[in-house]
Amino acid sequence: MLQIKNLQVRLEDEDKQILKGVDLTVEEGAHRDLCRRVEEVLAVAMVQAQIRREEHHRTVRGGDAT
Repeated sequence: MLQIKNLQVRLEDEDKQILKGVDLTVEEGAHRDLCRRVEEVLAVAMVQAQIRREEHHRTVRGGDAT
């Protein structure tokens, strides 16, 4: 069994908390699927954060971020 208590996740670059105080219990055998899904969600969140940073830089620079 996997137990996570009081999980907190913060986007350091944006100083934004996206999870706070999450408790999770996963029964034996189900953790592999959960880990895959968590990896997928985190990968999407990282891509979205990168897109927001690039959009912010374009706005600040007044043009293309490249």
